[in-house]
Amino acid sequence: MRSTFLTREEVVELTGVRQKSTQLKQLAIQGLEYVIGRDGHPRVLRTAIEERLGLAKKQKAVKEPILFGG
Repeated sequence: MRSTFLTREEVVELTGVRQKSTQLKQLAIQGLEYVIGRDGHPRVLRTAIEERLGLAKKQKAVKEPILFGG
């Protein structure tokens, strides 16, 4: 089963660096969104990379209607 997030080694390969703080800087330079895990390592969505490389189509967010009680 495929992981939702890139592995640590994949993040190293993507950024070209092993140091967490430098990875964060490189991800920001590349304009890639990420979250920081509890351990301080960046978490990058696999789909974000696939979309960037044209391997997957960007999925449009489906907005649910807001229903007000009456």
